[in-house]
Amino acid sequence: MGINIIIPAIIILLIIVWLIYYFLFAKKNEEDSKSLYTRGLNHMISGNYQEAIKCFKKYVFKDTENTQNIDVYIKLGMLFRKVDKPEKALKVHKSLLYRQHISKSQKVSILTQIGEDYKALGDKEKAIKTTQDILAIDKQNEWALKTAWKLYRDLDKWQEAFEHLKNYDKHNKSNKRLLAIYKTRVGLQKYKDNDYHDARLIFRKARKYDRNCEAPYFYMADSYIKDNRPDDAFEWWKKFIEIAPQRAHFIYPQLKKVLFQQNNFDEIYDFYKKVLKKVPNHLETTIELAEYKDRKGKTDEAISLIENIIDEHPDSIKAKISLARILVEDNNHQTKDLLLEIINQIEQEDKHVCSNCGYKIDEISWICPQCGRIDTFFVD
Repeated sequence: MGINIIIPAIIILLIIVWLIYYFLFAKKNEEDSKSLYTRGLNHMISGNYQEAIKCFKKYVFKDTENTQNIDVYIKLGMLFRKVDKPEKALKVHKSLLYRQHISKSQKVSILTQIGEDYKALGDKEKAIKTTQDILAIDKQNEWALKTAWKLYRDLDKWQEAFEHLKNYDKHNKSNKRLLAIYKTRVGLQKYKDNDYHDARLIFRKARKYDRNCEAPYFYMADSYIKDNRPDDAFEWWKKFIEIAPQRAHFIYPQLKKVLFQQNNFDEIYDFYKKVLKKVPNHLETTIELAEYKDRKGKTDEAISLIENIIDEHPDSIKAKISLARILVEDNNHQTKDLLLEIINQIEQEDKHVCSNCGYKIDEISWICPQCGRIDTFFVD
C-alpha cells in the first residue's frame, strides 16, 4: 500500500521538477535564443555587421538542433562576405550542403550565396558553375539567369551570355536593345576571326531583336569593307544614318576614306545633308560640312556654319578650333595643319570614354568592357 503511494508521488515530483526547470532555465534559454536572433537581424539591417556576427554565432551555439539555424548560417556567411572575408563565407555556406533533409528551396538559397561568394573571390568560372547547379534545380531562377549572363559577358563568352540573357528576358522583358547588342557581340567574335560572311549572318539576326539598334548596321558595313565590297557597305551606312543620325559621325572616317579611294569624295555632301535634315545643328556633322565647304572655296558659308554651331554649342573646343582653322589665311598652311591635328587629337581623346566608369578604349563599342553597361560611350 505504501509503495503504491510513493511511486505516483515520485512521478508527480519529477514532473514538478521538470516544469520548474523548463520555466526557469529552458524557456529562458529559448527566449535568449530568440533575443539573439532578433538582435542579430537588427544589427544586420543597420549595417553593424561585426555585432550581427557575434549575435548569430552565439545563437547557433545555443540552438544547434533548431532547423532555423540553416537560415542563420546563410546570414552568417553573408555577413562574413560583407566584412571582406569571402573565404570564410564560402566555407560556411558550402558546409550547409552536407546537411541532411534540406529542401530544394533551401539548397537554391545556399547555392545562391555560394555563387555570390565565388564572385567576391573573383572566381567567375566557379560562380558560373554554381549558377548552372541552380538552374538544374530551377530552370527559370531569376538570380541564376541574370548572374550567368553577366558573368559570361565578363569572360567574353558572348554566345552563352546571349542565351542566358534571352532566357532571362522571357520572364522579365528587359531591353530589346540589350538583346540586339549582345547578339551583335556574338557576330563580332566571327568578325574578329575574319569570318565576315558568318558574322553578317549573325548581325542580321541581331536586327530582329531591335530594328532600331544601330550596332549591327555599323558592323555590317565594316565587314563589307573588309571583304572589299564598298557598294554594299554604302547601303548599310545609309541605313545606319536612317536609324541613328545622331551617331553618324562614327561612320565618317571610314566613309570619307572609301569615297576618296573611289575618287568620289563629293558624295559625302549628300550624307551630311541627310543627317542635318534629321538632326539640325548636329555638332560633328556641321563641322564636317563646314570643312568640306572650305575645301570647295566656299569659305563664307563655312564660317557661317561654324559660327551658328558655336552659338548652339558654346563649350565646343572642337568647333572653335575648326573656326580658327578656316579663318587662318590660305597661305598659312602650317598653322592650318596644326589646328587640324589638334582637332583630330581631341576626337581621339574624347570619343571613347565610358560615361559610367571612365574606362577608355581605342575603338567604339556598344558595351563597356569594364562595367558592362551599354551605350556609355555615346553622348548624343
